[in-house]
Amino acid sequence: MPHATFMNTRRVLACVAAIGLYTLCGQTLPSLKESFQELVQGPASSAKPTQGELSAIGKRVTAASPDDIQAALPWMIAAVGTGDEGKRIYAAFGLVAVGVRTDSPALLKDHIGDLVGLLSSSDLFTQGFAVTVLGSVQERQAASVPGLLQSLVAYIKRTDRYTQAQVSAVAFLLQKWQDDQAVQETVESFLSRDLDADSHIRILLALGLGDSRRKPARFIDLIIAALGDSSIDVRTTAIDVLSRIGTQAIVRAEPSLRKLIQQADQPEVIKSAARKALRDAGLSME
Repeated sequence: MPHATFMNTRRVLACVAAIGLYTLCGQTLPSLKESFQELVQGPASSAKPTQGELSAIGKRVTAASPDDIQAALPWMIAAVGTGDEGKRIYAAFGLVAVGVRTDSPALLKDHIGDLVGLLSSSDLFTQGFAVTVLGSVQERQAASVPGLLQSLVAYIKRTDRYTQAQVSAVAFLLQKWQDDQAVQETVESFLSRDLDADSHIRILLALGLGDSRRKPARFIDLIIAALGDSSIDVRTTAIDVLSRIGTQAIVRAEPSLRKLIQQADQPEVIKSAARKALRDAGLSME
């Protein structure tokens, strides 16, 4: 890359990240919209934003007025859609900063379709941040974002998507819509895949959240099934989650827990956790 092009791209990033109405290199800073417009239309760059630049854009978006955000959003979304990794990352952090604002539902209501569309991107990072922003918007309003549940269910059902982003989507659905039949079926189907231990644990923890009195029996059964997983960490987490849900879950899991205790090749840490779970639920150890 020519030195002049690299320096111009860095200047654009600095302008996007700068806060307030200061001047940069003797020039008045452009608006948030103008900054992202220049970023989209400017030259490609192999340079990724620095942590300082990403932190600065978050602060600038947080401090911006709703009108400034509204004007900049189309260009933020356009930047994410470019083939330039640096631009995508920069715009993504800007959108995440918009998503965590208390007024994000109003700011992003006309762009939900754009964000859902990003779930079809082949870029793993883009999928992950899109799930994050969509979840942030929903968390900040009581009413369901129209079509969001259905869009996330469809995304999770796909087998060609970024698994870690799908796990985040599953956790969000469990937090918001655990009573929905489609959500329950989707989670059950997703857990039937060959997931790594960390992904399995994240979903087990999400299954344990919420009102334990309303916990669907099929979810408790999914946690019980994890007691037979090959990973000791998954088995330990399953016992812990069952205990957190409460007595009704431990009673339902009692046969499986006793089986763990009786298995000669089961690590003592698992046997000990199973005994404690039964004991805490008031069940006989004999």
